[in-house]
Amino acid sequence: MGLGLSIAGAPVAVTVAAVAPLRSASCASPPRVFSRQVSTSFTFKGSQLPLLCAGVASLRGLCGGGEKRRPARRCIARRCNAVAVLEVSPDEAQKLVPGLRFFPDFLSEEEGEALASYLDHSPPAWRKEQFGVPTLYNVKHFGVLGSLRPRMVRLPDPSKGEVDLPEDGILGEVATRLGKKGKPWSSCLKSFKPNEANVNDYRRSESSQLLMHWDDRGLYEEAVCSVSVLGECIMTFQPTGRSNFRSSEGDAEAEGGRAVRLVVPARSLLLLKGAARYEWQHGIPGADDLLTERRVAIIFRRVRGVPVPSAGLSEGKPSRPAIPQRAMVISTNWPDPDVSAAGRVTSLRLQMLRGWLGDEAALTFASPARPGNSQGKLSETHDLTCIRIKTNDHSSVLSALEAAGNPELVIFDGFNAEERFGHYVREALPNSMRVLDMQDFHALRLGRERLIAAGAADVATFLPSAEDEDLQRELAALQRCDAILAISRHEERLLVETWTSAVEGLCGALRLSWKR
Repeated sequence: MGLGLSIAGAPVAVTVAAVAPLRSASCASPPRVFSRQVSTSFTFKGSQLPLLCAGVASLRGLCGGGEKRRPARRCIARRCNAVAVLEVSPDEAQKLVPGLRFFPDFLSEEEGEALASYLDHSPPAWRKEQFGVPTLYNVKHFGVLGSLRPRMVRLPDPSKGEVDLPEDGILGEVATRLGKKGKPWSSCLKSFKPNEANVNDYRRSESSQLLMHWDDRGLYEEAVCSVSVLGECIMTFQPTGRSNFRSSEGDAEAEGGRAVRLVVPARSLLLLKGAARYEWQHGIPGADDLLTERRVAIIFRRVRGVPVPSAGLSEGKPSRPAIPQRAMVISTNWPDPDVSAAGRVTSLRLQMLRGWLGDEAALTFASPARPGNSQGKLSETHDLTCIRIKTNDHSSVLSALEAAGNPELVIFDGFNAEERFGHYVREALPNSMRVLDMQDFHALRLGRERLIAAGAADVATFLPSAEDEDLQRELAALQRCDAILAISRHEERLLVETWTSAVEGLCGALRLSWKR
């Protein structure tokens, strides 16, 4: 959306408060532009215009009128930038803010009333602080507790009045609905299972507000789901140039970027992923953005690094890590079982992995190779998502990890894949389990191939020497991982008995530590 002016010749000074609405029958909706800095400039079609702002006024777009004006915003962000603000429809907002998705009528009227009653009459009690930090609204929390100051994650403690996120009842039903298949939002929230629900209760008469912010990237996984239970508000989205998974290039341009204001009605679902989650701040920066006296919203997220409950020990059963719900395989190619033996081995591994993870888990396959028929075969045969990544491209790999839901398990299809992409995964997901799928022992196979090419008769007894470059690279990749998959018992014995020092530091070496 843009506002076009015909500028001729010399610079033009504009006093915003004196500009009358311009109208045009060709414009579909009236964009509004606000400025809140006393002396600054604004760009129209490449021309810099000084803005002399006598208070805050609105430039109505080139059309329509008659609609009721809402109070103008005096402050959009915590710091004073020149900000253009557009009030837009949900469809327009989803185009302007990449990764923002809006779903009206997520709740029925009956569900909204039942959920509001449950929240008002069920523990825990409403408070005006969270993790010891005062809030500008009432809040209650269900599920895993993630604190920023100090940074920690822990399970709820009933002795402190803390309540877990229920699996049944109206709140549990709503939480489960987010990850169900066959819904309008299913493609965005595949296998999403929140482990916390933060409930915010805003009161216009109490000047409640939600300061502009990002949800912490390190503490929470990508998807942020806001379910409006009661009331309406105007939510503001503003690009700030502080991308969490890109460099600071382009920050200067984003600093003066326009903010988008969206009316969020009751019973709707607002979903933030991608750029909307990491590059745009969001908030309700003033009480006059609350269009009703009371607004109640539930923010469903998934906290990272949740400790494993030890309940099984009290029953005499050893506790074990949960099976991961998000896994990624990174390869240097798109394997095809109809073309090569390696492709057949990888396909069988994927089949085993899918059977172990279960049908509900999100499985992703990433490769820098050009897409082709093999990519389609992989996706269809193993019910997985294929993502193309770039070699030596930090943001490409991190974006793929984010798109995969920040997987708890990452498998490298051969040591070449670990060499290229392992350091990105370690940096972005230090708590995820990294597994090297050796396919075969490359140093052993390549050494035997060279002997055969040279006409040697006895190759079965060959072992690579410690000076062998292929062996050094493969063992180094092995050392950087938490576990490995070997294709045969012979190779397992070689690793354990011959190159013991290379595998003794592994966590659950040669086998995954989870079992069904």
